Amino acid sequence: MSKVQWLGDPIADCKASVANKLLCESFAGTVSIATASYPLQQFYKDQCIEYLCSKGSMPDSPQDLPQPPGCKDDQANKDKCAAFGSALAATTGAAPLGPFFRDQCLEYLCAQGKMPTPGDMPLPPPPVPPPQEPPQTKPSTPLAPAGAAPTKETPWGWIVAGTAAALGLVWFFAPQTRPWKENPWTRSLSHETTAKLMLARVILNQGGYDARGRYWGVGAPLYAAQDDDGNMRYVRAATREEAKRQFPKAKWYR
Repeated sequence: MSKVQWLGDPIADCKASVANKLLCESFAGTVSIATASYPLQQFYKDQCIEYLCSKGSMPDSPQDLPQPPGCKDDQANKDKCAAFGSALAATTGAAPLGPFFRDQCLEYLCAQGKMPTPGDMPLPPPPVPPPQEPPQTKPSTPLAPAGAAPTKETPWGWIVAGTAAALGLVWFFAPQTRPWKENPWTRSLSHETTAKLMLARVILNQGGYDARGRYWGVGAPLYAAQDDDGNMRYVRAATREEAKRQFPKAKWYR
């Protein structure tokens, strides 16, 4: 008996299967409801069919599928993240950071396929110190030779003022005493605090540096806990729940 050869196209048959279409239609409906993106239901259905027929299994989540085109340009997404950023900035008492939280919300929404929570937001950048104007100096009278007796023409006032200004500049620009070295976002937060806290993970690269170039070393994940007054503490923990347990009396933003 001769062997029978299948001449059909398995991919085409898979995409034409009514059962597969129903599975992906249900998946797309669930995703569009969860992400409040109803206009994208057909997009998720088509991408689900592509994934199912190429991988041989249903996708587990929207992260398994390509992102819809124009996610960051979608006006509905912009409006949702603008409201989220304004509310979070008002809650933390940092109104100028509304645009920062709005942009980070868009990044998260388009990467994860869902709206973030306050704990999903990265730390805001440190405040930029105001520009410092150099001290104004006036042309001084030539100094008297060494050992010369003071005279009415000796500008002692200018000498003292110039010396004080020079010492002030040395102190001002010294790295260990620079006035903006103390970042208000890194004020110490007690492990026994009873305040309501926001928890965010600090992303480190393989060398142990964060996005601002600070070195933390490698090891367990790094988390930052912050209260409404800007007090903060960094902790190492394997999971978010373990990090929260280091503040047993605190309450948490969802």
